[in-house]
Order: sequence, then C-alpha cells, then structure tokens
Amino acid sequence: MYRKAERYVGMTTDPESRKQDWTRELAEDGFALTEWQILEQGVRGQKKAQDSERRYAKALAARQASGGRPPHNSNLRWTIYTFKAEPL
Repeated sequence: MYRKAERYVGMTTDPESRKQDWTRELAEDGFALTEWQILEQGVRGQKKAQDSERRYAKALAARQASGGRPPHNSNLRWTIYTFKAEPL
C-alpha cells in the first residue's frame, strides 16, 4: 500500500486510537508514522470535516488518508490530523 514517504491528512472522532491504528498499519508495510499533528479539532458534522480534510490536503500537498471505522453518529465532533509515512 505504501511505496514512498508521503504526507497524509485524515479525519477521525478518536485521534489517539486512530494514531495507534496508523502506527500499526504502517509498520506492517515497513513504514513509520512521523510528524503526527492535530490540525483542527471540534469540527461538527462529517460533511464539514470532509471539507476541512480536503482543504488541508490541498494546502499541504498531501494525500487524503482513507480507512478507519465509520462513526455511528455523523454529528460527532471531528479532528483533522496529518502525519508522514517514512520508510523504516
């Protein structure tokens, strides 16, 4: 899945859990998660969070991170994050 070092932007309702998921997934592919940063917190509604995610991805010349579990309540508060995948 990961072939080179790249920056990613994603969204989640549980940033610590998502960071752990990414760390594990990347390690399985021979990469390390670096430069984890929260870009925005408390975004209300999934649509607004997706708009923010796209905006940050464009501004940072990053890929949008896919995956994760969809929430049961789309009106939750979302966090937008970024990280880099670096080869081990």
